[in-house]
Amino acid sequence: AVLSFLALGFSPLQSQAHAEPDNYGFASYLFDSNPLVQTIVPREYRGLRLAENHTPYFKSTLPGLKPFYKITPDFRSVTIQQKVRNWEPFPPVVLPFKEYLNLRYRYERSQTVHNYFTRSLFEAANAQGRGGGIGFDIPIPIKSQAFQRIFGGNTVGLKVVGNVTIDGGLRHEKRSEVKTAINRQSNFNFKMKQTQRFTVKGNIGQKVNVFVDQDSERPFDFENAIRLEYKGFEDEVVESIEAGNVSLSLPASRFVTFSAKNSGLFGIKANMRLGGLKMTMIASQEKGQKKKLSISGGATSEENKINDYEYRAGTYFFLNYFYREQFKKLDSEGNHLYDPRKAIKRVEVYKSEVGYQSKVGEGAIYGWAIAYPDRANPANPDTTTVDQNHYNGYFMRLDQTEYFIEPDLGYIALNQPLRKGEVLAVAYEDSSGLKVGDIDYAGATEKRPIILQMLRTKNPLGSDYTWDLEWKNVYYLGTRNINKEGFELKIYYKPPSGDPQETVQGPDGKPISYLQIFGLDRRNLNGDPVPDNLLDDDPNIINWARGELIFPDLEPFNSDKLPEDKRVAAIYDTTDYQYITQHSNFYISVSAKVRQTSYSLGFNVIEGSEEIILNGRRLQPGRDYIIDYFTGNLTILDEEASDPNASLEISYESNQLFQIDRKTILGARWDYELFNNSFIGGTFLYLNQSTLDQKIRIGQNGPMRNFVWNLNTALNFEPYFVTKALNALPLIQTKEPTTLKFEGEIAEIIPNPNSRNSKKTGDPNGVVYIDDFEGAKRETPLGVMRRQWTLSSVPKVIPGWPEYNMLGADSLKDKSRGHLIWYNPYEQVAIREIWPERDVNPNVPQRVHVLTMRFDRNPQYLEHSWAGIMRYL
Repeated sequence: AVLSFLALGFSPLQSQAHAEPDNYGFASYLFDSNPLVQTIVPREYRGLRLAENHTPYFKSTLPGLKPFYKITPDFRSVTIQQKVRNWEPFPPVVLPFKEYLNLRYRYERSQTVHNYFTRSLFEAANAQGRGGGIGFDIPIPIKSQAFQRIFGGNTVGLKVVGNVTIDGGLRHEKRSEVKTAINRQSNFNFKMKQTQRFTVKGNIGQKVNVFVDQDSERPFDFENAIRLEYKGFEDEVVESIEAGNVSLSLPASRFVTFSAKNSGLFGIKANMRLGGLKMTMIASQEKGQKKKLSISGGATSEENKINDYEYRAGTYFFLNYFYREQFKKLDSEGNHLYDPRKAIKRVEVYKSEVGYQSKVGEGAIYGWAIAYPDRANPANPDTTTVDQNHYNGYFMRLDQTEYFIEPDLGYIALNQPLRKGEVLAVAYEDSSGLKVGDIDYAGATEKRPIILQMLRTKNPLGSDYTWDLEWKNVYYLGTRNINKEGFELKIYYKPPSGDPQETVQGPDGKPISYLQIFGLDRRNLNGDPVPDNLLDDDPNIINWARGELIFPDLEPFNSDKLPEDKRVAAIYDTTDYQYITQHSNFYISVSAKVRQTSYSLGFNVIEGSEEIILNGRRLQPGRDYIIDYFTGNLTILDEEASDPNASLEISYESNQLFQIDRKTILGARWDYELFNNSFIGGTFLYLNQSTLDQKIRIGQNGPMRNFVWNLNTALNFEPYFVTKALNALPLIQTKEPTTLKFEGEIAEIIPNPNSRNSKKTGDPNGVVYIDDFEGAKRETPLGVMRRQWTLSSVPKVIPGWPEYNMLGADSLKDKSRGHLIWYNPYEQVAIREIWPERDVNPNVPQRVHVLTMRFDRNPQYLEHSWAGIMRYL
């Protein structure tokens, strides 16, 4: 009989933060009263809740029930077991690996939302001294001045947050009726299991900090982190020393290291500075695996549905209301009329948002944007109240390559739409000499800002003076540089009930398509004024390069051409998203060839290691793309990525689940600051990779030792004499100083692709095995299919044919080539016809392909004529 069972446990060290959730996995099961019958039902959480419903896996009312996960080596499936200590009350569950990732992604997303809204509460509690865990800061009476100078003080601090749990069991069995061979009637059995989850933050003085994050339940060792950091004071030579998980970045170097960035390193790194000389030294092991994905071209046909309220916001703007009214005037051919006296002669475009004051060194200009500037009585920034129609702050002047200006019609189109909170303003001059705002922007300060006309406020509202200056009749079709082949566009009305409608009954009782009603279908493919139910290929309607549909009417879905009950005025009157969606009546259906914008980078991408280059431009995380580091799902938000011709390069590092090869990196980087953002620098890196395999074969990566060095410089000059010479020329007056920039770099790599030498042969240049005779027989079929063969190159010598060998030069031998064709006849040949003695299986095909060759001599070189074919083995 079992006499007793004992469990020991230690309470958590943390009192209030990071409490353990009631489910120990990323999802949960719900069970009914019978513990052997599993009812997979998602649990509904009613009321106010930020996260989605919990995924119905591994949620149990049994106390102490914990899940255990086992992933197959080929990542095809995940086995999930539930145990209460050593008791397994339920059968294991096997899930496909892809489903496991989806469930894990949902759980991680809900946890992220939860942590985002609770983090501030924990930080506030810790700031008030109520933080959980064990923490102390003890002054140590050390009189050594050297100790205090090295560590920046004599205090030692330590904060531990987490928990350590020890489960122990004592089992005593006594058998009164049965005796063992050694005459024992009872025994004791003690079992113990330890689980630890903790975070340690410590400091020695003001310079040394220690961070440890450990969890014994994490499935992979690389998820744990340890880091020791030394930070010197401002005037010291040693700026910092890092040990543990470190990273190396060499932004000034173009040719050295893969993408000039390494994140998955474990070792020690030091940064030092002596006057204008900066040095970085590192010694580490590479834990991550570098990967690169290059994508160029390629597209698939895709259908896209665009609602009537999803116009392209923050892109097209009129410069004032005169041009907006002029835009409505069309001739009989549908072309816009304009007044040449009001054509835009010059324009400067600015945008601003919070944080631009930090970009003063990058060209930020202080300005005062006004919605309706009074040229007779200009606004005074000192006396004017800042409100929805007035904005003062730092602006970035847009380069002419960042927008398009239509001077005759008086509107601009931005290459990248404005983001939330950005203000758009302009200053311009028309052909009549009228100036609005300050065209000249040089010398602007907070006390003397430039005056601009505002086109969009910081938070646009329907009551703003500038509200109607923004176009609401342009729709982005999902991709740029649209291929006209296979493109199709339709507009449908969504009735309260029933199927969507493409047509409406006209005055004569005949159906009319909405393309025709909205003025998008006026001609057929031959240019005749006869609608054909297809979108017209008119540059005033469709911009193939930008992927935009432009309605002739500025408020197309509130046009008087529509019946009153089908109009959607809410799109053009309010910003209440819920109200607008409730009144939506139409959608645009587009079928076009587009390129995907989502990519899978694989499992466990190292955070911060990614580098996304789109058409030569580096993308910013959170703004241009989002990435899930656990699942490796990458989504590009920048619209240029959907262009079928876009060039995309993705560089990243991922943690290796099983690291067999060991890579060691030793290196140093120095930079010497010269003047005016100029420097000269150099880099020295040594990479040593070792392998476990003692036999290196041809084509296999073996142990290697590579050394790379470089010298580079960047020199920036402002030659005043050039500016002065340009100003001396007639009709030229420069506004900015002339700048001259010189960049140069030289680099060399000294490779040793195989450092495995042979002591027996004395070969110091690396030894590989051609064949170790473990598989002595190796067959390579040549194949008889036509596509496997190609014309041969000119043979240097043909044994047994002296007439050919006497031709000499390869060019002469090539001229003597005859005409050769090779093909697979349509009629196949019976197997027994080729191999009469072969046994034939009646369940397999009885005929095979053959390769037929026909050769015609070169009439000019009848005696030396030749031909041949070859293939890659």
